[in-house]
Amino acid sequence: MVRFVIVGIGINVNQEQFPAELSAIATSLRVETGRGQSRLELLARLLREFETDYNRFLRDGSGSVTERFTQVSSYASGKKVRVTNGKETYIGVTAGLRPEGLLQIRREDGALVTVLAGDVTETR
Repeated sequence: MVRFVIVGIGINVNQEQFPAELSAIATSLRVETGRGQSRLELLARLLREFETDYNRFLRDGSGSVTERFTQVSSYASGKKVRVTNGKETYIGVTAGLRPEGLLQIRREDGALVTVLAGDVTETR
């Protein structure tokens, strides 16, 4: 039985410039669309979509949500990433989601690991 879920996201909305160390990997909605965005409208839509997915989760279980996420995510499978979790840093390729939604990584040494917490960033 799931008693809690922690969700964290970050969205650069109207930022146009980034520090040098991030400029090659960071973007924003403004940069991608070429126009300013309403943070209020974005937040309202994000919360509506989140509530839809949360209700689907309650009704159908985690599988329906992880399946949808896998379909629309560029990170769920086949993305070369660096994982930093506070204890270690390693490189691998994303290998899908576990049924409960945890990301799996196939490390360079061949081990399949589950990311419980940490930063996952694309690497080359």
